Amino acid sequence: MNNKESVEIGTRTKTELQKEMKENFQISPYARSMMKSKDFVVAKKPAQIDFVRLSVKGLGFENGASTKELYDKAEELGFKFCPAEMGPQLRIKYRQQPLNERLYIFMQPILGPDDRPAIFYIMHGKEGLWLHGGWARPTDHWLATTQLCFIEKI
Repeated sequence: MNNKESVEIGTRTKTELQKEMKENFQISPYARSMMKSKDFVVAKKPAQIDFVRLSVKGLGFENGASTKELYDKAEELGFKFCPAEMGPQLRIKYRQQPLNERLYIFMQPILGPDDRPAIFYIMHGKEGLWLHGGWARPTDHWLATTQLCFIEKI
């Protein structure tokens, strides 16, 4: 996957996305609950989302950063939140993901079943291709090597 990439949203209903995840991918219980949330919405019509992929270090944080620091820096640099739908849609598209790679979706967090704010991430583990939900509390620490997807403001 290149630094600049695109994914299409609005091609499936919420129910169709949930079914696709269940039938073709590994999905964590946390991600499953996020997809069932009222805050998880899908676009009503197809649209292409162009995004960039950057590491925490690439944002200027040599020793990692907190979620709040990342969000503040992203805003300063002019990045926008990705739509939450991008998590499952990117999981569907990115089937050639390298083993052990994790890719986080910079999005407005959705509360998980334990009321912790979380964002989607996709990964390729030994059990296959996954859609996960990862905590994104303001004080959570992100390693410098963590890869994030952002939408550039035009």
